[in-house]
Amino acid sequence: MKKKLKSTLLIILMAIAALFVLVGCSLGDSLKDIVQNNDLEAQVTYYVNNANAKFTPNTAKVKYMYYKAGAKVLNIGNTGNIGVECEGYEFSGWYHIKEDENNELKIIPDSDYTDPTDNSTHHVYELGEEVDFTKPIEKGEHWHVAAKWSTRSKVQVKLVIENAPNAEIDIDTASVTASSPLYGKQAVKQGDVVKVSSYESNGLLGSISGDPIPQKDGGFTFVNYYADEACTQLVAWPLVKQDEDVTIYAKYMVGDWELVSTPADVKAMFDGLGSAANHYWLLNDIDCGPSNISITPKNRVLAEIQGNGFTISNLKVEARASASTSSMSMFKNITASAKIENLSFNGLQLVFTMRNTPLEIYFAFETMEAGATINNVSLEGTLTVVKDASVNILNMMSGTDKYAHCLYGGYANDAAYREASGGNGFKIVGEDDPSKFINTGDNEN
Repeated sequence: MKKKLKSTLLIILMAIAALFVLVGCSLGDSLKDIVQNNDLEAQVTYYVNNANAKFTPNTAKVKYMYYKAGAKVLNIGNTGNIGVECEGYEFSGWYHIKEDENNELKIIPDSDYTDPTDNSTHHVYELGEEVDFTKPIEKGEHWHVAAKWSTRSKVQVKLVIENAPNAEIDIDTASVTASSPLYGKQAVKQGDVVKVSSYESNGLLGSISGDPIPQKDGGFTFVNYYADEACTQLVAWPLVKQDEDVTIYAKYMVGDWELVSTPADVKAMFDGLGSAANHYWLLNDIDCGPSNISITPKNRVLAEIQGNGFTISNLKVEARASASTSSMSMFKNITASAKIENLSFNGLQLVFTMRNTPLEIYFAFETMEAGATINNVSLEGTLTVVKDASVNILNMMSGTDKYAHCLYGGYANDAAYREASGGNGFKIVGEDDPSKFINTGDNEN
């Protein structure tokens, strides 16, 4: 071989780190000289390991590479001009091929296939440990490695609209890209695919962020992602890649709702009860005790709370009377626009402080306007009034009738409220004997 040609080949070989790549399956005499003269004393044989796989840019099934001892092995598929492809699959890395008791490469039984391009027969090998490309190959070693493939599956998200299966959500088309399943649509309905997400290279999908539908005019609230169409089981992240596409479900509700699922959400809800524009939807039971959440009653309740049968536990409600205060309670003044339904409070702690001026104090509310909707709301807990012994609670008189009017304001007595509400409004747990859970602080100084 001419010296100039030999030098040129050496430069090319060194540039690709492996020092030489044979595109065929045989080694010519001149190339043998290069291997010998440059001490290429280690070898790696790469197998694409799938009937539909190939090396690119050509369609070879096997590649041989020769290395100097102590060299780093080339990770084909991630660097350089050599890559691997497989129709319908994704490349998942290179793995050492297992060997049997005779140190022969382990072939998966009945896995042989014929390459239609040249009618050559190939094996599919059983894989062992993943190749560590940070480890150098040593003199005399021969690594047999094969490509691992995983199906090119994805996660598709289908739409579920709570209690309105015939509704449609209008799409803000300006926010939709050409790769989105929403592209070209003006609206989506129940069962439509609204988002498609791919797994990461590690075969996991950690989460899907945000509302999958850019709404044109609003009117629907995204709740969460669920594993079942009935939307009873939240998706357990991360999702592990499967051999076929996985379907999860995006649940929406009609209306613009603030979702309540944490103690911080509970505090924000009570802070927002003074606006009729606010609508709150509980997603689960909430224990406020560990967070030591404390709220202050609003002067007027105009908002809507849909409790959906859930319970808020261990909430502390604290209020201190000022010079202008005439009465105190948990919900204070409930207006005609207010709606509170299907909600329970357990372990409620009401602590109201009054010092010098006589006040009216109630467990649930002070006034309620006609038109307000209070349905299936229960309160269980304690009411503690911090006061001077000489200051009267105007609606809690001494004697046998002391607690006749201590739970609900706006009525002649508590019995009058129960009659007016038809039994569907507020229910104070233990109200038959309020003396057991109401401490009026008469013994305090």
